[in-house]
Amino acid sequence: MQVHCKALRCGFDSDTIICNALIDMYSKCGRTVGARIMFDRMAGRNAVSWSSMIDAYSRHGHGVDALDLFKMMEKAAPMVLPNAITFLVVLSACGHCGLVDEGRSMLHLMKSKYGIDPQPEHYACFIDMLGRAGQIDEAWNLYCSLTASQNKCSSAIYVAMLNACRVNMDVVRGKKVAVRMLEVDRQNPRIHVLISNFYSAIRQWSESDESRRVIVEKGLRKEAASRHVSVS
Repeated sequence: MQVHCKALRCGFDSDTIICNALIDMYSKCGRTVGARIMFDRMAGRNAVSWSSMIDAYSRHGHGVDALDLFKMMEKAAPMVLPNAITFLVVLSACGHCGLVDEGRSMLHLMKSKYGIDPQPEHYACFIDMLGRAGQIDEAWNLYCSLTASQNKCSSAIYVAMLNACRVNMDVVRGKKVAVRMLEVDRQNPRIHVLISNFYSAIRQWSESDESRRVIVEKGLRKEAASRHVSVS
């Protein structure tokens, strides 16, 4: 806040990049009201401004507010248009608030109206959303269609599907995903941790311990996690 005051005194309050950074700062400090005040006072907003504020609502579980702001962004067109990052944070907001129908609509909208081809991270977010909502069959069907195409699959898809299986206690499908994950990226310690957590959830302790043992024996180190992709 002291840096914010300094920016005001220096006359930088109309600089879009600085304002975007302040929105992100207030959001990460849990001050969504402060972030929204900053957003509302901006003289000029770009796609990063809108995405940052939507992401602020998403971080703190305000899915409806995130969707309302996205609708406001659409009304601001053609001055500013949503991009791939915007849709990613909207999908994240829908997922954390259980707004599956709205999330499904967003995935369709980005293709049909804005011509943005969903990337693996968008599909991973949607699979995670379906898993949280207990719609494991739809999640599995999407996962199978994506893994059939190498261009549309990534580690994020496997992680999302494994978590969906864990949440829904889908043992058979979860084991299939775990095997595939090891085939694709056996040297990634995060993969072994996630697989261990899955086996722990279904109470198969020996398999869980085996995944942890591999990390120790191979000297693998798990990188620090990052919750959100940057919107800047």
